[in-house]
Amino acid sequence: MESTPEDGDRIVNGLPPQLKVEVKFTTSASVSIPTRERKALRPDADGAAGVIAVMCLCGDRELDGRWILVDPEKAFARRKAEALSARIGDLARISEQQRHFQPLRDAVSTRWSAFLQAYVENAVAGRAILQNEFKKRCDSGTLGEPIGVDRVLDIDHLANLRRVVSVHGEGVAGGIFQDFFAALLRLIGYANVVSNPVGVPDVTAFGLRGSEPIDLGTFSRDELDRIAELCAKAGEAALAARLRKHGTG
Repeated sequence: MESTPEDGDRIVNGLPPQLKVEVKFTTSASVSIPTRERKALRPDADGAAGVIAVMCLCGDRELDGRWILVDPEKAFARRKAEALSARIGDLARISEQQRHFQPLRDAVSTRWSAFLQAYVENAVAGRAILQNEFKKRCDSGTLGEPIGVDRVLDIDHLANLRRVVSVHGEGVAGGIFQDFFAALLRLIGYANVVSNPVGVPDVTAFGLRGSEPIDLGTFSRDELDRIAELCAKAGEAALAARLRKHGTG
């Protein structure tokens, strides 16, 4: 029997260590999911978790502008149709029920608006310009540097999205948002992200930073206390407590 994404050996710090993603953008209330895409996202020997990432601008203020992440293997395993047409609202409800992707949803949603805001001018200027900027930033390790500290209001976030679509049209904008999603995976910790311009899946990601085993025994008690202090300041209270417990063990 195939293992599933919630299996413990496939989850690192709450995030799947490997991802295969089909990225979809639409201005309508539904998206098509061809059989070949579903097949490309099925779990396989490498343990990669399959994800459909959908974003819409369809006039629904509850859904517009946010990434909806769905495990298609669990959602549509019993459906044999050559192509599925799924309503965005239904995908959102399915997504909320798939708890094994909650850490991934949180990691994406908390960064998305500010990330788009940081690079929207590049996106408006052109897809090639955006791709070059992402490459330069990834190579130099400064991808998150342009991100501001102020919260981006929902109205401003949607205005940024509409601006990209207005300038480029839905088709090209879909490709731009695919580039954004791939770069967003780099931002949240995947060291190796490949965006596929043709074929399936659209994006593959692996090399999750922090997935490498660390021998805490190599740290002194003072070093562990200092690391725990930094974790606590960053809001990682549970991790700080575990480090302190290990240091006194």
